[in-house]
Amino acid sequence: GSSQDRLPTAQGFDEWFGIPRTSNEAVCKEQPGFPPGLPLQPVLKGVKGANSTEVWPYDYDARRRIDRNITDLAVSYIQARSKDKQPFFLYVPFTLPHSPPLPHPDVVDPNLSQYQNALGEIDLNSGRIIDAVDSSGLTNNTIVVWTSDNGPETLSGITTDFGAQSDSGPFRGEFPSAWEGAIRTPCIIRWPGHVAPGRVSNEIVSILDFYRTFANIIGASHLLPTDRPIDSVDQSDFLFGKQAKSSRETLMWFLSGDMMAIKHSRFKVHFCIQETSRGSAILPGQPVYGSPKLKLDQPWIFDLENDPKELWNIAAMNPWLGHVLSPVLLGYEKSTVASPNMKPGSSTCPWMSTQSFVNQPKLQV
Repeated sequence: GSSQDRLPTAQGFDEWFGIPRTSNEAVCKEQPGFPPGLPLQPVLKGVKGANSTEVWPYDYDARRRIDRNITDLAVSYIQARSKDKQPFFLYVPFTLPHSPPLPHPDVVDPNLSQYQNALGEIDLNSGRIIDAVDSSGLTNNTIVVWTSDNGPETLSGITTDFGAQSDSGPFRGEFPSAWEGAIRTPCIIRWPGHVAPGRVSNEIVSILDFYRTFANIIGASHLLPTDRPIDSVDQSDFLFGKQAKSSRETLMWFLSGDMMAIKHSRFKVHFCIQETSRGSAILPGQPVYGSPKLKLDQPWIFDLENDPKELWNIAAMNPWLGHVLSPVLLGYEKSTVASPNMKPGSSTCPWMSTQSFVNQPKLQV
């Protein structure tokens, strides 16, 4: 969100640089009918204890350069922290390859698509950050996690190439949905002496699990809240080779408040689906973005080991999964009664006596 109480420095970070919303807005000015003079989304920077301020407008040119800016700041931060000998946490969410996939002008090969060039820039920027860790003498005591929050998305239009974009390979669908193509992402972890090089696993791990995992690694588990349910599992033993199986067997997916699916071991149960746009409102590029959701009368079940494309609904032959998953679903429902989720856009936590988001200044953008 764009309000000061939703920015990173209000969520525990000491400093930050980036955008408050989405990269889609960077090309609004290039679209037909855009009103002259309408303010663009800003690139912001901020430090803890003060309001974040605008650096420059997030326009077409800024969109092409922002990941280079982020990388420069990340490298400088690592170098500074290595000199003061203090532990640090650095979170680097590149804006690429999110639409529009506009790479830095320096890395553009005219024989490649925008998306291919964007992937090249991600590789270059990732390498610069890892090189900064290594050249600063921090290799052996720094955990590097390289992953993504969701699968691919295909959009095209003015400023964005038609075709030759991302692909989810053997998996179905794309972001935003709960198909495997939308939620299954790569994750690479490096920690010399702790993570075995070359080890590969297909176990279920959620980004949410890093919360408890890293708290355990740094000896801060006692600082985690105990007054609410937290969907996070300590994966230390699995990630660092003490056990072969993940500590998580089940994971739920939600979109705009709707439970879309639940994954258990090799099985996936869908309650609500979102498919490619069809009919009179087809978006360019055949994306899922903007398409309607369909709540299923009966859940669909897929065996992902035998059917990674999620084409064969085996619900009729596998009603036993309902007995296995019912305690999980009931447990979640009970937790939301005791500790209701905050509504999207709300600044009020419905179960905390102290409303930490109330009456804080709002950033006008």
